[in-house]
Amino acid sequence: MNFSCLYKSPAGDIIIESDGKRITSLKFCDEPANKESETKSKKTPEILSLTISWLDRYFSGIDPGETPELSPSGTDFQKAVWKKVSGIPYGKTVTYGEIAARLFSETGKKTSARAVGRAVGKNPVLILLPCHRVVGAGKKITGYSAGINKKIFLLTLEKGI
Repeated sequence: MNFSCLYKSPAGDIIIESDGKRITSLKFCDEPANKESETKSKKTPEILSLTISWLDRYFSGIDPGETPELSPSGTDFQKAVWKKVSGIPYGKTVTYGEIAARLFSETGKKTSARAVGRAVGKNPVLILLPCHRVVGAGKKITGYSAGINKKIFLLTLEKGI
């Protein structure tokens, strides 16, 4: 069974989706949403409650701690990139090139910063997998699937820029 709920953040409305045990998607809505929870049952799964609490801490400007359990869908390469992204500490940034170099040192397979950027751009669990912490060469703020303004907002919230 799939569950979803609306979270109203200072950066915009967010839809959180879960399989009941793990978070499968967290995306900003393009337009303000009015709907409340879309869960199929009366009881909200604990993972959604945990995620809402995590987001409350995050948007209050503090490190929210351990991320709720995730289950993003993607290719093996995307998942390898997302694993690197998940290790970026709160308030810090890493470049696409640095992630590519780390993958190369682990796998021996050469990859480009651009390929890393494409994988980062496919992240279905924004904020929880902190792809907003990945920046271009020279720490230039580049690309974010929810828009550069949201990326800047999140980095500023974390004081990472």
